[in-house]
Amino acid sequence: MNVHYKTQYKSRTSARNSRKFKKTFIKNKDINCFEEIIPASIELKELAYPIKKFQQGYYVQSTIKADNTFVEKFNQLMQITEEILRFLIIKK
Repeated sequence: MNVHYKTQYKSRTSARNSRKFKKTFIKNKDINCFEEIIPASIELKELAYPIKKFQQGYYVQSTIKADNTFVEKFNQLMQITEEILRFLIIKK
C-alpha cells in the first residue's frame, strides 16, 4: 500500500558532500521503489542554533509516495549518513 510522506532533512554545507549524498539517495531510490510527487527543494539556510558545530546547512524538502517499508529504510539511511545533521519524515 502506497502512502504519501513529506521528508525533510538538513545536511552539511559542503557541496561535494551534498552531491555525494544525492547520488547515494538516488541509488537507493531504485531499491526503495518510491515515487517523488513534489521534487526536492534545496536551500542553504542559517541554522537556528549550531548542530555538530555547523552554523549553516542545506534544507531539503520533498513529498513522496512509498510503501510502509520505506520509512524504516529512510531512517536507517539518514542515521548512517554522516552528511545529515537532522531529518524528519511525516505521514500525510
